[in-house]
Amino acid sequence: MCHLLFVVPVVSLLFFGPLPFAEAATLYVLVNGPVLFLGWRIWKVHRRPPVTGWEGMLGQRAVAETPLQPEGLVRCKGELWKASAPAPVAAGGRLRVVAVRNMELLVEPVQASASGGRGAATRDTGTPPP
Repeated sequence: MCHLLFVVPVVSLLFFGPLPFAEAATLYVLVNGPVLFLGWRIWKVHRRPPVTGWEGMLGQRAVAETPLQPEGLVRCKGELWKASAPAPVAAGGRLRVVAVRNMELLVEPVQASASGGRGAATRDTGTPPP
């Protein structure tokens, strides 16, 4: 797809070259304007940082599907996850993901959070601290 962004302007010159200048310039702009816009949008998308994997889960909002005492199920990004919380949380409670450990989310209630989001989130590798 991306190589077409470079080919279309060159091929357009070949097609529109024999036409009178006013017509050729108009057609060239009409054909290549959208191509340049799409190229700019694709370039912007490629510069974004990835948000997949466990990094994409940190700071996300979740809702407790079952009571967390301290473990239970939460819904995050439309998926059901096993989760644990430092304090009991009732079903329907709003939570924030603070870490991911072995396919289990570590969450905290949104009201108890004073950190303001992703800055304090860390990845827990599942090994206990020394």
